[in-house]
Amino acid sequence: MRSLRSILGTGCATALTLFGWLRWHSPLSLGLLIVATILLALALGAPRAFAPIQSAFDHFGRALTAVLTILVLGLVFALIFIPGRLVLTLLRRDPLHRRPDPARSTYWEPLPPASAVDRFRRQF
Repeated sequence: MRSLRSILGTGCATALTLFGWLRWHSPLSLGLLIVATILLALALGAPRAFAPIQSAFDHFGRALTAVLTILVLGLVFALIFIPGRLVLTLLRRDPLHRRPDPARSTYWEPLPPASAVDRFRRQF
């Protein structure tokens, strides 16, 4: 299974670099195409020799995924949650009722009474 994944991944990389070379005809895209073709030939012809290269690509992919996850989640937090909280603060809204109120004896929120018992039998 690992060798099939190596062959498919390297084949896809070769195809992408081929499309890049056909599109831009630059020396960089030609160099990448040559490297990808050599790696594909190595994955097809000598999978044991290609295994350390594949392992290095796997480690690089995991590291890149970890970094991108932190960046994307940080951007989502910075662009959505922080402005949302600022808007709620400016509007003096507290939907979670987090402000302490010394006049209240309890913070328990009463629920409206259940309308019918039959609605609990089939919840979905």
